[in-house]
This record gives sequence, C-alpha cells and structure tokens, in this order.
Amino acid sequence: MAEKLEFASTQLPPHSHTNYVAVPKADAMGESIRPRPAIRYALVALIVSLVMTDRLGIAVDSLSLGPSLPLTYGLLAVLLMSGWLAIDLPALLVYIGICTVAIASYWLNAFMQNGTPGTMGSMFLLMVIYLPFVFSISAHPNNRGHWLWTMRVLSNTLLVGAAAGIIQFYAQFVIRAPWLFDISVLIPEGIRAQGIYNSTIPVGSFFKANGIFFREPSNFSYMMAFGLVMELAIFKRVKRMFCFGLALILSYSGTGLLALAIGLLLPLRARLLLRIGIAAAVILTANSLTGDPLNLAFTFGRTGEFTAPGSSAYARYVAPMQVVDAFISTKNWSLWVGNGPGLFLRTAAAFEAHDPTWAKLLFEYGLLGFILMLGLVGYKLSAFPAPFQLRAVLFANWLVMGGYLLIPETVCFVYLVLALWPSPPLQSPSRTMAKEKLA
Repeated sequence: MAEKLEFASTQLPPHSHTNYVAVPKADAMGESIRPRPAIRYALVALIVSLVMTDRLGIAVDSLSLGPSLPLTYGLLAVLLMSGWLAIDLPALLVYIGICTVAIASYWLNAFMQNGTPGTMGSMFLLMVIYLPFVFSISAHPNNRGHWLWTMRVLSNTLLVGAAAGIIQFYAQFVIRAPWLFDISVLIPEGIRAQGIYNSTIPVGSFFKANGIFFREPSNFSYMMAFGLVMELAIFKRVKRMFCFGLALILSYSGTGLLALAIGLLLPLRARLLLRIGIAAAVILTANSLTGDPLNLAFTFGRTGEFTAPGSSAYARYVAPMQVVDAFISTKNWSLWVGNGPGLFLRTAAAFEAHDPTWAKLLFEYGLLGFILMLGLVGYKLSAFPAPFQLRAVLFANWLVMGGYLLIPETVCFVYLVLALWPSPPLQSPSRTMAKEKLA
C-alpha cells in the first residue's frame, strides 16, 4: 500500500486576496496552534503590558518609559535565543533611510544658516522605537496558527479591560472616590507614567469611562473599537462584540468611533453597509424610545468640533494642517528633511494644535522622512495576510488619530498585532502536486 504523504499547507484559501485569515483545523476544534512556551510567555507579557500597564512608567530623561518597549526587545531576545528571529531586508533598508534623513534633519537645522537645532533625544527615540520593525518571527507554516493564538490572548486581555470600563462607569454612581477614574494616585511616583492626561472627563452629571487601566477615555475607546473589529473580522463571538461595543459607547470618545467606522466600512461592500445601516437604525430607535440612556446626543453633538477652534477635534485634525502649511518651506531643506527632530510641539503651541503622526513627520523630517516612514509601516502591515480591517484601523490610528509617532505603547501595539509576523512561506509547486496526487 502506498504510503500517504502529508505536507503542511501554507497556501491561502481560495478567494482570499490576502485579506482573510483561514482558521486552521486545530484552531477550529478549540486547540489553537501555539508558539513555543518561551515565545508564548514573552507574547503574553507584552500583551498584558500594552493593555494593563498604560499608567506605569519610569522617567528616562524627558521620556516616561513604560514596560511595553523593554518587553518588545525582550520578545526579540527570546526569538533570537529560540532560533525564530529573522531580519526583514527590505525593512532594514527603509529603516536605514529613515535614520539617514533623521540625522540630516538634525545636522542641517543645527549647523546651517543658524537654524533652530532639534533635539537629539527625539531623534534617537525614533530610531529605538522603530528598530524592531527590522525583525520578524521566522517564516513558518504554522505562523498563521501562532498569530491566531496571539489574537485570542489579546482579545481575552481586552475583554478584561472592557469589563473594567463597564463596571467603572456604573460604579461611579455608588463610589465617589477619585481613584475610580485615576488610579495613578495609588501608584508610587517612581513607577508612575509622567505627563498631563485627561483621565477624568465629565459628561453632564457623570464621567466618561476610561477602563481604569488606561490614561484617557480616547485610549480606552480605541482599544475597545479594535477588540470589536477583531471579533467581527476573525472570531465572530457575539457576546464579546456586545461587551466591546458597550464599553466603547460608555467611553464617549470620538477616537474609538472613528476607528470602528474605518474597520466597518473598509473594504466597502454594499451588503455590509446595508447591515450596518439596519443595526444603527435599530440602536438609534431603541435609544430614542427609551430616553437616550446611552447619551448619544452628546456624542453626535461633538461633530461640530471640527469647525470650532480650540476644540479637541479641531486641535487634532485641523490646526496641525495650519502648522505644516506655515513652516514646511521656510528653509531650503525643510521641505525635504524637515525643521528638526522634536520641534513640532514647540511651534504647534501657538496654533493650539496637537501633534498627529503625519504632521509631526512632515514638519520634523520633511517629505523624505514622511514617505520612508509610511513606507516602513505600510509594508510591515501588509506582509501578513490578516483581515484588511485590522490593517486599516492600525494604520489610521497611528497616522492621524493622535500624536503616536514617538509613543512606544502605540508603536509596540502595531508591531505585536501585525508587523511582527512575516508573509507565510510559499509552498513549492512540486510538493503541492505530490500532495494532490497522493492524498
């Protein structure tokens, strides 16, 4: 009797177009394909740090360094010792280009034509935060199963955050203690994240949920939106969708709603739009008939902020355009390599503008830095065949929803979810034919 040969399938399912992740049979039976123990522990530690330790940090110069960035490098060390670390050559070349532009921006603005010097610390921080993008897990037939296991752990951890936010919101009507919305008062100063954050934001007679572990409702809302999009795109567990959706609503933050809209609408499909429209109509009708218990009138009323100078939306999305327009061409080199690392916020204060990634890149590193950095992140997000919705939400949040260029937690989250994972290895035609003949 001819022996039946088995080869690990690494091909994408039919009609995937690299936007769909097939659940392996082992995963479908509830037995996810798991990475090696040491790698699992490193992944879990990083996930917990990204969701649960937003308020922890140690002062390093002007930076409040949380556990996420050291744990990311710790994961790379574990991968190296396990023989699972790979260098992504295209990413390495782009990263070298980014470092070159950053050095040129600092040098030109510090020593040419009496320019305003940038901050060397900001330049080095950029290099350190994005260096992990040069590395990935080695390509392996089980990478897809390992990624799915990682996303399950991430969903479980985010679910804890959702439960904390929901309990926090309703507990405020019974518990009046300040720590309910700002647990930083309970954290020793030596390990407390530094900075000015709006943890306690009123909405009428109550406060927005921030999930206890997160510094601001906007951070909490984004994570809840991402958890909801992840469930919709991969696991489709209705109870979890409800929990993430309720937590998102109770945050009363436009950041999460914008992320959710991107995740739901991209890629655009008529049937999906119809379902979303029906669901929205049902929710809005039920909410209106019951006296607006979700206080959606407040949420929808914030759309006017985009035209109101001084408002949060105006500072995030409109004022940065004014800063870039005013200074992009003030020097011979500023259009190409920018006005110097770390200088955007000094200038933006006069415009009452925040520092979204796209504006900070253009202002500090010019068109060359902007193109190279978008190329690096875009390339890393597109390598692994994950659902398009996850890529779109990660990229949009990093680029336009906040000042995340040099926020280690945000960049490490992007790295963990997709940039860490390589494109699956292609199966050779000879092996594919042998499998089809002998199966």
